[in-house]
Amino acid sequence: EERLKRELGQFINGREIEPWDPFLRGEPKTQELSEDALEIFGRSLTVRPFVLPHKSGIKDGVHRSAAGPRGWNAQQGLYVYRNRRLIVAGSWLNLGFLQEEHHKLARILVDLPNTMDHEWQIDVRKAQAQPPAALAPSLKRIARVTRKRAEEVYRGRAQIVRRKHARDYELVWEQRVKHGKIFFK
Repeated sequence: EERLKRELGQFINGREIEPWDPFLRGEPKTQELSEDALEIFGRSLTVRPFVLPHKSGIKDGVHRSAAGPRGWNAQQGLYVYRNRRLIVAGSWLNLGFLQEEHHKLARILVDLPNTMDHEWQIDVRKAQAQPPAALAPSLKRIARVTRKRAEEVYRGRAQIVRRKHARDYELVWEQRVKHGKIFFK
């Protein structure tokens, strides 16, 4: 976060703007789900889903700032970035999902290269985007998994299974033996 602050160094009326991480990557209870590299028209993009912690798992100040400028429900969904610039902040991009209370912890980072402007219908102002139809099934699949996990966290039924970093797994399984066969729960 400090590196980001130094890189941006943005000010309005002489006051420094604090960067906002909609994914709460600095919080230990934030879950980063499996990253997907999707390909379309010979080019690839990265999709990285996050499930934010339940309100009870973070400090009040962090919870307030994570709500973003539009509040928790309105901030859920996909965050489309192009060359590290945020284009869409929290939308299900007409993929058939509604903004619902029990999915408010679901946020998905989509990182586009600038070579996909046409496919994503990015306008000249770089203010809106719409995914290509060919990517819709993959994005829906990722969104369904993320929303399901977010609902489990929201309802307090989350398991102790999370991914800390792309290469560093922390999985908790209980080994059981029944009728001479080993299985995991």
